[in-house]
Amino acid sequence: MYIEWVVVKSFTVYWREFTIRKEYETMTSFKEKKDLTNETLQAIIEFSTDGIYVVNKKGITIYVNEAYEKITGTNKQNVLGKHMQTVIDEGYIDQSVSLLVLEAKKRRSIMQTISSERDVMVTGNPVFNKQGEIELVVTTVQDITQLNAVKKELLKVKEFSHMNANKYAVKVNGSEQPLVFQSNRMNLVYQQAKRVAPFPTSILLSGPSGSGKEVVANLIHDSSDRNNQPFIKVNCGAIPEPLLESELFGYEKGAFTGARTEGKIGLLELADGGTLMLDEIGEMPISLQVKLLRVLQEKQVQKIGGTKTKSIDIRIISATNQHLGELS
Repeated sequence: MYIEWVVVKSFTVYWREFTIRKEYETMTSFKEKKDLTNETLQAIIEFSTDGIYVVNKKGITIYVNEAYEKITGTNKQNVLGKHMQTVIDEGYIDQSVSLLVLEAKKRRSIMQTISSERDVMVTGNPVFNKQGEIELVVTTVQDITQLNAVKKELLKVKEFSHMNANKYAVKVNGSEQPLVFQSNRMNLVYQQAKRVAPFPTSILLSGPSGSGKEVVANLIHDSSDRNNQPFIKVNCGAIPEPLLESELFGYEKGAFTGARTEGKIGLLELADGGTLMLDEIGEMPISLQVKLLRVLQEKQVQKIGGTKTKSIDIRIISATNQHLGELS
């Protein structure tokens, strides 16, 4: 029995030491795993292509990752430790999704334009504690500038495909058309067209129907640095007067009864970077001519029903078979 008691005691001591050692190893492993997890999470946040912006429950900035700096061009040192209202007042952002989340106590998303160049999607997510109170607001910032650019290009392609040949024609990277003439007067017209082609100035072509105004317009466009950009030709006399403004300027969704739900890009915006020919300009209503004058002066266009203007770079070539001087 003595031998059995010694064996039992020895086994008990061994098991206790084994248990203590395993508990220590488990605690050590947990600590290492915890430290590793923190390092991994920090690496993920820093190497994320999305911007990460974190504020505490008081709306004070406590963390900004490197991607946010690259997307917005804002140095983190300029916003860390500052209340979001101060960040707004100092002009780093125009509105704060973090403040919206703190007020609504739920997820919020907004669209922002940074420095008039980058479009970003900003989404703020609240982080709650066990008591159901907000402890943090974690905001992700996604650069969608390229996505929007692609979307606009696809929309332009769609609009081009909807064009009615009876209303207007489109020429992009068109084949070269030879211009044949013999008279000295036509040679003078040719030399004048080649001389003004490199400049972005607006041009008025006048002459009887069938005299070749469109041919001269083609020559001017093809001889300019815009020859690889759209050349849109609009017959102002072929489009009903009530529709001409919406065709030229476009409209926002729901701008008027019967408008397409997704809105419409106007021909002025479609011709951005290229040339717009307004044939039969004498048929354009005076009220619309005033709006067109603003486009020529300010190089900006505003859709019907819209509140924002868009800068455009277009050359306008007008043509008419009327004596405009006699009509004034």
